[in-house]
Amino acid sequence: PVRLEKTFPPNDFLVYTDFFATPNLEAFEKANSTEAQHFVLCIFVVMHSPRDETITLADGAETTIRVNSCTHWAVLGPTDGYGKKNDHVFHPTALHPIINYH
Repeated sequence: PVRLEKTFPPNDFLVYTDFFATPNLEAFEKANSTEAQHFVLCIFVVMHSPRDETITLADGAETTIRVNSCTHWAVLGPTDGYGKKNDHVFHPTALHPIINYH
């Protein structure tokens, strides 16, 4: 018998997020722009729809494994400037539509 490690219930999902960045927006032609602008970039990874799948190993034996579907979201938002990331406002605002989607 195969012992399956259960990840989470079928109707639940996990959201991973620990990546925020404040990239620079710089013009190619410096004469057109004297100062770089910035924005907030937040990455969310969502694991959902856990299920058991049967796979065939290299030796021909079959086994059952636990798999999940995965979606990723890159959300862009405004910021006041470099280092002023707006994380405390932006994170929950970006997270709500992702939760509603799943």
